[in-house]
Amino acid sequence: MEHFHNLIILTLLFETELYLINRVFEDDDFKKEEHVFLKQDKTELNSLLSGGIRLSLSKNRLLITDRIYVGFDTEYKTVDSTTNKILCYTTSTLTESFLKIRAGNIDFSLKDGLIYLPQTSDLITTGVKLIRFLRNKKDFELDELKKTLEKNRVLRSMELYNQDLIFKMNSLKINDIKSTFFDVRENPSVYSFKSLIEGVLNEHKQPAILKAVDLTAFNPTLKQECFIAAHFTTADVSLFNDFDEIKDKFTVLNKSFLTLDKLISYKK
Repeated sequence: MEHFHNLIILTLLFETELYLINRVFEDDDFKKEEHVFLKQDKTELNSLLSGGIRLSLSKNRLLITDRIYVGFDTEYKTVDSTTNKILCYTTSTLTESFLKIRAGNIDFSLKDGLIYLPQTSDLITTGVKLIRFLRNKKDFELDELKKTLEKNRVLRSMELYNQDLIFKMNSLKINDIKSTFFDVRENPSVYSFKSLIEGVLNEHKQPAILKAVDLTAFNPTLKQECFIAAHFTTADVSLFNDFDEIKDKFTVLNKSFLTLDKLISYKK
């Protein structure tokens, strides 16, 4: 029953999408109102689909990840037995870029009992691909992009993982390390977890892989992962002026602050 339910919803969605892209609503108030109702119907139809199929219709198959490795160090002076004063800090960053093309598989909620893999039918697969085409998800262009990337010598390797294609940039080079010095004697409030992260992310506004691959025709999802390390975190981290706000995000192990067991998600 669930299978046929999804087929019916996909058929209605396809007809709605087709109607919306072929109609002109600019100067007709009645048609404008009709357009609003159709968009509402489309939203409701989406919500009636099984979760995996709904995700398959909307997911962006192109993902760029910048993995940023950050080392930082502070200089400070001791004021008294319980207080240190921050003087300056430095950061050194190195970035590794990945481009992932997610598989176009349809994740249907029914599972194969023996191998527990998502099962679907050709009809549902065709319906999803047609709707993705109307929504300009560029699946055909992605196939051409894969062929182009495989010939790109700047990319070090290609890996197949869960049927996703992952392209890596060339090996990390020592001369790619960027070092930055911050003097905070006049304004110690600048030294915070927030300013450290923002400084690193601002240095990497454009993913490195975009310098080697032209993706202007696509709208890839961008993701940044920062791995931050200091040699004496007891001092370096506790001197953050926003330490009281973030200290519950850290785990203490052998007198060092760690976040390996609970990653910190940061948004500007």
